[in-house]
Amino acid sequence: MSFSIQEYWRGIRALEDRLPEFVWLVSTAANSAGFVTEVPAIVAARLLSAKSHRVATEEEVQAHHAHEKVLVKQAKSERLRRSGAATVVVEEPEPTPGPAPKRRR
Repeated sequence: MSFSIQEYWRGIRALEDRLPEFVWLVSTAANSAGFVTEVPAIVAARLLSAKSHRVATEEEVQAHHAHEKVLVKQAKSERLRRSGAATVVVEEPEPTPGPAPKRRR
């Protein structure tokens, strides 16, 4: 069976046309299995065609976003620590119900 380069690219472009502008993919390669990334449709079409990636589920994308938030928070804390700044959380006490204090004249 002969497979020409024109047929390959025709198939890639047909797949690209069915995809949204950007696609979340998960790698299926043994050395990086589970790696989630967002790529343009043309790149996604090539990776899906090669079967090195699959489309990510909504849960995988949400987990990726949550992990990214944690990493950003850790990086910010580390940057503040290195600069010598400290973060202090001040909690205000809850107001106690009761009559309002009277003003002095």
